[in-house]
Amino acid sequence: RCHAAAYFDCSKCYERVRHDVAIRDALETGCDPVIVALCFAMYGQKRTISVHGAEIRGVNADRGLLAGCGFAVHYLKAVVNVRIKGENDVRDYVDDVVLQEEADSPEATVSGLKLGVSQVRDRFGGIGQVLNDAKEQVFVPTMATMRSWTRMNPGYSGKVGKSVKDLGVGFSAVGVRSPDRGDRVDRAIGVCSRVRALTMGPLVKKTIIKAAAQSVALYGVAVDPLTVSQIGRLRRAYSAAIWPKKCMASNGVGLLLVDRGRLDPQLEVVKRVVVAYVKHARRGLPNAVWGAWNSICGHLGRYKGPISNYVRVIDWVGWKATGPTRVMCGDREVNVTEDDEFAQDSISAARAKLWAGAMEHRPNYGGIKDVDEVTSVAYYKRKAKSAPM
Repeated sequence: RCHAAAYFDCSKCYERVRHDVAIRDALETGCDPVIVALCFAMYGQKRTISVHGAEIRGVNADRGLLAGCGFAVHYLKAVVNVRIKGENDVRDYVDDVVLQEEADSPEATVSGLKLGVSQVRDRFGGIGQVLNDAKEQVFVPTMATMRSWTRMNPGYSGKVGKSVKDLGVGFSAVGVRSPDRGDRVDRAIGVCSRVRALTMGPLVKKTIIKAAAQSVALYGVAVDPLTVSQIGRLRRAYSAAIWPKKCMASNGVGLLLVDRGRLDPQLEVVKRVVVAYVKHARRGLPNAVWGAWNSICGHLGRYKGPISNYVRVIDWVGWKATGPTRVMCGDREVNVTEDDEFAQDSISAARAKLWAGAMEHRPNYGGIKDVDEVTSVAYYKRKAKSAPM
C-alpha cells in the first residue's frame, strides 16, 4: 500500500487561543472547573505592550495562554483534539500536527491527503489559528507518489520530499540519508572538544557529557538510528574528553568502566529503542505492523523505519523478535507488554555483549586477566585511588 503524510506547524499557536473556546473544550474533556477558573483568571489579567520604551494602557486579554503555565499545554491539546482531529488520522503534539493517508495507489493516496490537508486548514482557521506555510512539509516515500502530488497540486508552496524533520528528528524513506542525524553527532563532538579543555576530574566530565553531548547525539535515536561509524566517533570523542592525557587502547572498554556503562552510546541506543517500542506496544500497535511482521523481520540489512530498527537492535543483542510483542530471550519467550523487566534485561544483555567483545579482542587488556565487568571495575577503582585519572 502507498503512504504519504503532511506535517503542519501553527504560527504563534498559544497566543491565538481564544479563552472562551479553551474554557469550553477544557470542561468538556473533564478538567476541574476550579483549576480552569484559576488559570483563566490569570490569563485574563490586564496586559501591556512595550515598544522602544513606550507602553500602551493595560487591556484585558480575551485570548492567549501564558508561556510557562503548566496547564497551558493541556488547554491547547483540548482545543486541538476537539476542534481539529475529527475523523481524520491526525497525530498531534500540541502545536505540531501530522495528517497521514494510506491507500492502494499513489493517486488515491494523494487525493485523500489533499482533501485532508484542506479540512485541517479549514478547522484551524475556524478557531483563529494560522498555519506556518514555511514549515509545512509533505512526506512522500516513493517517486510515484511524489509525481502524483506534483501533478494534483501544481501550486503547492510547502516542502515535498522523501525526508522530513518533525519535532527535531529526521525521518526519511528507505535508502534516503537522514536530514539532520550527522549534524546532531557533529554538535555532540563539538561539546566534547570543549569538555576536554576543562580542568575537572573524569566523574564531573562524564556527567557533563551525558547532559550536554549524549542527549544531543541520541535525541530521537529510536526513529533515526546512528550508523556504526557515528557510534565509533562518539566513543572516541567521549574518551578523549574524559581522559585527555590518556591513550585508550579500547574506547569501548573505557566507557564501560564509567557510570556502569551508561555513557557508551551503543548501550544507550539499545535502552532508548527498546523503551520506546515497549511503550508503543503497550498502547497498541497498528494493524499494519502485525500484517507485515514477517516481511519486516526478513529484511534487516537496511533501515526501513522504527519497527525494523527495533528488530535490528533485538537481533544485535542476540535475541530474536518472534512477533510484534514477543521476543525469544535465550531459551525463554517473553511478552514485552507484560514483562516489566524486559527493558532492563535487554540493557543487561547488551552490556554482556559489549564485555564479551572486549574479552575476545583484548584478552589481557591493560594488564587485567580475564577481562570482564567485575574485575575491570575493581581494577579501575584501585587505579583511580592511587593515580587519579
